[in-house]
Amino acid sequence: MRIILISFITTLLIISCKAQKGVSLSKNSDLQEFITELENGTEYTFEKQSFNREEPLIIEGKEGLVLDFSGSTIISNTSGENVKPLHKKERNWPRNRSHVIIKNSKNIKILNLNIDGPHSNGGTSEKAYVRRLEAQHAYEIINSKNIVIEGANIKEIYGDGIYISKRSSQILIQNCNISKNGRQGIAITEGFNIEIKNNEFNEIRRAHIDLECNHNSDTIKNITISGNVFGSKRLKWIAAASSKGIVTEVTVKNNKINSTADIYLGNVKNKRKQGPYYFYDNSSHKGYGNPQGIIWKLFNVNGFTAEGNQIRAQAYRDMHLVGGRNVTNLHLNNNFVSHGSPSFKKLGN
Repeated sequence: MRIILISFITTLLIISCKAQKGVSLSKNSDLQEFITELENGTEYTFEKQSFNREEPLIIEGKEGLVLDFSGSTIISNTSGENVKPLHKKERNWPRNRSHVIIKNSKNIKILNLNIDGPHSNGGTSEKAYVRRLEAQHAYEIINSKNIVIEGANIKEIYGDGIYISKRSSQILIQNCNISKNGRQGIAITEGFNIEIKNNEFNEIRRAHIDLECNHNSDTIKNITISGNVFGSKRLKWIAAASSKGIVTEVTVKNNKINSTADIYLGNVKNKRKQGPYYFYDNSSHKGYGNPQGIIWKLFNVNGFTAEGNQIRAQAYRDMHLVGGRNVTNLHLNNNFVSHGSPSFKKLGN
């Protein structure tokens, strides 16, 4: 019995020593300094709190971090004019002052961290888009792999809710709420194996989802957009209309669109065909119409499959579900278009 008691006490001492070696964020600690000093492989749960920050929070060169912020909020009250520019971003600062930047990192999970920006005019109005501040994204993911952003409530941002670039891959964005911003809901300029799942979008100034290569060498590949709820926006539901690069293997399924479900894929100026795209079981609840009579516009697209979608068209406009120019390998099955036709309309040259 004595031997067992001694063994139990020894175990407690060992556990106590391990606990003392753990990291913790005190109320007076700087969040950036705390994140910078974290060792790779750290898992940390924050107490729910507010962080007043005008500078970006940067996670760079890290691996294996799991950070649960427990519903904490980063609050920015200014547009960042008085913030010291980041290295290599001095040009046009504060245009590119993002709020959280994940760069050159892998195996990072950011859970339940809200971003409350300074853009009181965010939304669908003319005032929502501010050109000199349009690259102030809530989350910016650069050249990083296996990244999870989950449970974030993002609002009143000058730029995109989430911006993904520089060959980032294995990205999961889920259970987030993005609203009242100044540009896109989520934008991807280069990336692979990205899933956008079970999020809510509302009052988005431009497109809900924008797949837009910046350079001819850029590729956006294997993107899945599923189970999201899309509210009001100013421009398109899904846009992939860059004249540069290639967008391929995009699946859009089981989404609910509480606004118009208009999309624009491909570009007549892009010499490479885009696609394939797959649209399954999406439903819209607001009618869309235009003089061309097309809800989903395609240009230079090779491979487009639409099945089981229920899309609302504006009445008395003779709207077709799909249309465009230079489209090959088109498959339309079991789609329903209220006040319109589930067919394809070819546009002239």
